[in-house]
Amino acid sequence: MKRFNKLKKEVKKNLMMMVEGSQELEKLELIDNLERLGVSYHFKDEIMQILRSINYQNITPGDSLYTTALNFRLLRQHGFHISQGTILF
Repeated sequence: MKRFNKLKKEVKKNLMMMVEGSQELEKLELIDNLERLGVSYHFKDEIMQILRSINYQNITPGDSLYTTALNFRLLRQHGFHISQGTILF
């Protein structure tokens, strides 16, 4: 258990370093991948911090449907009350 906690702390530190220089889409895809792997519950605080840090004003009407849908789904899934008109143009 001690080794597990040490590895978990190391992954959290690397996760936050990796996110700092990433684009919004990369951050959202990372959260999506953590959820699909079934390990996102270990990183709840970090995921919320990432979602809060994303500047949603940078989302433009030219963004792909994939980006828009991923934004909307992750925000709603994590308790952000976003109306459809906020992200969907």
